[in-house]
Amino acid sequence: MDKTLILDGNNMVAIANAATDLKAPDGTPTGGIIGFLRSLRAIIEDVNPVSVVAAWDGGKSRYRVAKFPAYKAHRAAERNLEQQIKYGNLIKQLPLVQEITGALGIGNVRIPGYEGDDVVAMLEARVQAKGPDQAAVIVSTDKDMLQLVSDRCWVYNPIKKSSTMVGNFHETTGVTRAQYPEFRAMVGDPSDGIPGVFGIGEGTAKKVLAEHGTFANFLTHYEDRKPKGKKLSDLYAHQEDVRTYMDLMRLPAPYDGTPAETWGPAYDLRALIDMFGRYQFRSLLGDHTQFLRPFAGLIGEQLG
Repeated sequence: MDKTLILDGNNMVAIANAATDLKAPDGTPTGGIIGFLRSLRAIIEDVNPVSVVAAWDGGKSRYRVAKFPAYKAHRAAERNLEQQIKYGNLIKQLPLVQEITGALGIGNVRIPGYEGDDVVAMLEARVQAKGPDQAAVIVSTDKDMLQLVSDRCWVYNPIKKSSTMVGNFHETTGVTRAQYPEFRAMVGDPSDGIPGVFGIGEGTAKKVLAEHGTFANFLTHYEDRKPKGKKLSDLYAHQEDVRTYMDLMRLPAPYDGTPAETWGPAYDLRALIDMFGRYQFRSLLGDHTQFLRPFAGLIGEQLG
């Protein structure tokens, strides 16, 4: 089966940036770039994809903010000084990483008003549409991506260095693939400002779904038998919130036809050599010919 590697670009660079404070001689932060490249190289060697495409954030989701104004509204206000500096370094590195991915022969896609995970979901659907011999491998730590897992799509977590697939989905998440969107809606996602139902943690949500199969079945059971317990009564009372949160977390968000911004693949060895020298990647990544060798299958030419 031919595999297409779909990168959650912002997620991968943010993970790498959080792990180190490396800087080039001119002061340019480079930890996110170097970590991204090291991770990507290792994944390509392991997966051996026929193609690689990177999805990038196009700003906050217009659809989700219109539907739920509190969506991600808390993030900037909650960053302390150290986190603000880290975030500033991340923002500085994103254009450089995007320049490098294009030069490596990787396609890049960004859609204004759509988040990277929406773009990942759109790209995954395109891979699936190519035929039964095509599979997508998504690289991300974002739990929302797990709703995309299927027989021909799995999600690789670059921190845990493990994949969530059909075969281990229940073992990894504690619920079935069909139950996963309802599970996530009940427990929420504080990082996105989606609170879930107060008092409903992962344990309670898993128990509800294990006993009833679906959230709809739980509601019917509650109406018929009125079981005791504040958590269950709160869950029943906030059923509309659960439906709203499910819609917010669904990938992709409804597409309104906004044109995509794309660049690459346009392999440029000269540009890559220049960047390796300019930012002194050579001291950390080694000689460019050795480092870039796993990319040769994507760019279709010899590295000299």
